[in-house]
Amino acid sequence: MIDVILIRDNPAHVQQALAKRDVHVDLDGFLRLDDGYRHTRAEAERLRGERKRISGEIAKRQRAGEDAADLRSEATAVGDNLTAAETKLAELEQARRAFLDPLPNLPDAEVPAGGKENNEVVREVGRRPEFGFAPKDHVDLARHLGLVDYERGTKLGGSGFWLYRGNGALLEWALLNYFVEAHVRDGYEFVLPPHVLTFAAGYTAGQFPKFADEVFALEGGEQGPARFLLPTAETALVNLHRDETLPEAELPMRYVAYTPCYRKEAGGYRTAERGTLRGHQFNKVELFQFTHPNASDAAHEELLGKA
Repeated sequence: MIDVILIRDNPAHVQQALAKRDVHVDLDGFLRLDDGYRHTRAEAERLRGERKRISGEIAKRQRAGEDAADLRSEATAVGDNLTAAETKLAELEQARRAFLDPLPNLPDAEVPAGGKENNEVVREVGRRPEFGFAPKDHVDLARHLGLVDYERGTKLGGSGFWLYRGNGALLEWALLNYFVEAHVRDGYEFVLPPHVLTFAAGYTAGQFPKFADEVFALEGGEQGPARFLLPTAETALVNLHRDETLPEAELPMRYVAYTPCYRKEAGGYRTAERGTLRGHQFNKVELFQFTHPNASDAAHEELLGKA
């Protein structure tokens, strides 16, 4: 979620940054909504203080054996006003959340505007191989070598599933072990998170509300799935220290996790789109860091280099 303070302090910057992602919203209208929310919150806090003061006065009179009918009448009026203010505050908070939740993160200043068609190649690593023959694609290779059984995977799980067999299963397992061991040697803590997550985990990770329909929901809820199968270990790892205050001296915290990933959505079925990220279930080793904002660029380069 975009920091509300950033929107208040520099709405023009936020508007311009969102426009790079072709997102156009009424920030002026939101700021009016936000101003009403803050005013109502202050009023509710004032009324709570007033109610507490009156309650104290009533108790004092009662101990002194004095009549407190006038204060009880005043307390009733304050209570009614407080109820109305809290109701309005809840409505305004819901409206603020409905506006903020769908907004994407602000892109880096160097990111070109527009969609994927405007992506720029920053650098290439290695040299493209040249063959003196027509190479087989990965699907044909996997079938020919008996590494992946697409037909029986579909028979077992339906469309979007496959089955590793023989050397394919051994190679998958070996790669997972290799990645985990390499990252642990580099100081990453190994984590095996639960495969079932709560709505709070999905919301904190930014999975909800926008992508609520793209996960395998196990239980329904008012705002989204109350529990769901994790779509990637990142959704779990970003919640690892939720609601905690981390000492800066302990940063960075580096984690590596292995999980199967479960995704309701799937890609196309053309050969070029049939990678393992295009199915409903695939294995993944995830790298994640909690670090100081000033060190985020360096952390990103470290993760990119390891990838």
